Formats: sequence, C-alpha cells, structure tokens
Amino acid sequence: MNTHLVLIDGYNVIRRSPQLAQAERRSLEHGRAALITLLAARYGRRPAEIVVVFDGAEGREVRTAQMGIGIIFTAATCTADDCILRLAAEAEAQGRPVTVATDDAGIRAALGSHAPTSQARPVAAVNREIYAADRVRERQYRHRSAIKQIMAQDADAEPFDPRKAKRGNPRRAPKPKR
Repeated sequence: MNTHLVLIDGYNVIRRSPQLAQAERRSLEHGRAALITLLAARYGRRPAEIVVVFDGAEGREVRTAQMGIGIIFTAATCTADDCILRLAAEAEAQGRPVTVATDDAGIRAALGSHAPTSQARPVAAVNREIYAADRVRERQYRHRSAIKQIMAQDADAEPFDPRKAKRGNPRRAPKPKR
C-alpha cells in the first residue's frame, strides 16, 4: 500500500501563522524549527509521509529529516514551488495520493497539469489542525464542562438541612411498624 504524501510549502505556512511568523522574526532557523516541532507533534505518528519544502541557497538540493518529518531545502536554482510540483508529479506517477498545503495560487493552478489527482489544502486549514487540541485534552475539557454543569444544577437544589434528615439505620423498619 502506498502511503499518503503530504507536501508543505514551509515558508508559506510560517508566514501565514502569527505564532510561527513571530518565531521567524527571531531568525529563519527559529521559524523552521517551530514549524517542524508543531508538525511532528500533530502528525508524527500518522501513516502519511510529511515533507516540508523550503527555498534553499545551496548549489544542490538537501534532504534531511527531524522528528519523523522530511525536510527539503531546494537548490539555489530551483524554487520550493517547482520542487513541490516535481515531488507531487513523481508521487502521483507511483500511484501515491498527494496533498499539498499552500496558499500559493501558482502551485494550485499548476497542480492541475502536473499532478491532476492531488489535492491542495489552504494554509488556514493546516494551521487550524496544528493548533487544535489533541484528543486527550479535548476529552478532559468536555468532562470538566459536564462536571461544572452538574455542579451548577446541584447549586440550584435545596440546601441540605441536617434537622430534616432521617436518622438511624436505613434498613431497619420505623418504630410504629416494629
């Protein structure tokens, strides 16, 4: 079975997310590291192959991986957009499903001719997924909300009055019936 390939236009995602853009203001390296960390936390254990493509300045393409996320720095003569289109076409030729995360209109338009069955996802959708609460935290939040709602209903009930409470063994019959 061919694994799903998710190609991410790295700088496009970083510059469209306020938190990642803030990290990038410190340095490009901080922005890239923040993106890789978020992607690894969200998608690291999924069966899909996640590859982030950045524009590079080297004479050749450099491929690495961090925390289960593939990273490609393009050659100086090639843009990240061209690399994404090439990778999408290669994966599609192998019969692999492809999703490209970018807001770049040029990539979206070119995907139709290079990789017609691939999907393009807007960066806003990727950002929502990256920053979404994980399942455990979501379940804890729902549980706490339900408990708070129950406690609020109990607050509306009549307060406990110990003088009106029954005393004695609850299993024993009352005096008149003994």
